[in-house]
Amino acid sequence: MVDLGQWIAGVTNAATLDDLKAALELPVRFAGFSSPYVAVGHGYARFRFARRDGSGGWKDPGNLTGIVVTGKTPGLTMIDGDECPRCSDLLVRGEGGVDVDATIGRLEVAVSSRAIEEDAHWASLGDLTAIHASGLMERAESQLRCRTCRRIICLTLYRDGPATFGYHVLDDAMRRPMESIPPVEQWGSAERIAMAQAAMQYVDHEPGSWFLARQGDTLYFDARYSLGVADDSALIALNGEEREGYRTGGRSYLAELAKRMQAKPAGRRGSPYYSRDLSRRGGESGRDYRGEFTAAIKNHTWRAEQRARRT
Repeated sequence: MVDLGQWIAGVTNAATLDDLKAALELPVRFAGFSSPYVAVGHGYARFRFARRDGSGGWKDPGNLTGIVVTGKTPGLTMIDGDECPRCSDLLVRGEGGVDVDATIGRLEVAVSSRAIEEDAHWASLGDLTAIHASGLMERAESQLRCRTCRRIICLTLYRDGPATFGYHVLDDAMRRPMESIPPVEQWGSAERIAMAQAAMQYVDHEPGSWFLARQGDTLYFDARYSLGVADDSALIALNGEEREGYRTGGRSYLAELAKRMQAKPAGRRGSPYYSRDLSRRGGESGRDYRGEFTAAIKNHTWRAEQRARRT
């Protein structure tokens, strides 16, 4: 056994991520939600934590299992120097650069096989070329995460330049410029517009706290919560009691519901919202509730920005 205190003053082998951050006095970055690391000199130290409960591995004392030191940026390159077997052959080159259609085809196959997953906050692969062709966006981008190496794949189509394809760590991908996607009525086909009209629709929100969407008779509620070191949100379908509370209490009731969900975060197994979180259940049923909900919110955000610019 290694005594971590001999390497890093002020910590023990039971150190949490907060303990390590305080002792090292260095900013923590993430190569994936569960892969924190710090830059040290000309290299990187990546912290590995076990996940023994639903609260997050790096929060609880005793969950630290190891520290990997590498000269390569965690998440951007495989630690052992090998190519990732799941995502390293997805780019198709053509004359003058990226073969966009062929690359999208490979990415879609990888998504269907669950080798990679799309980030629903960005343009979907199926919409990317139509959005780009409309000329409404300076840069239309799809982001996808590899389930093996955790790198973020970014395929970007520029209005006035050639397409680009690259791999990024989580922090770098999150810093990339994001334009709001215009309403589907402005760039989609009749079939795509009909699909959007049958999908979840934005209803209301409180900035930084919650969003509400509707699909048919079902109301979907998304509320933010904190686990200390990281923020997340839980997506639930309102039950009968909650729907009645919203009918009679409106936004005030939703604000109270959001407070209850923040007090008992869905990220912990003991929470009454843990089993109701559709972000978690969706993976089991095959339906991407989170992606559908995010798509509804994206359209609303673009419209709100356009109204703000006009005023």
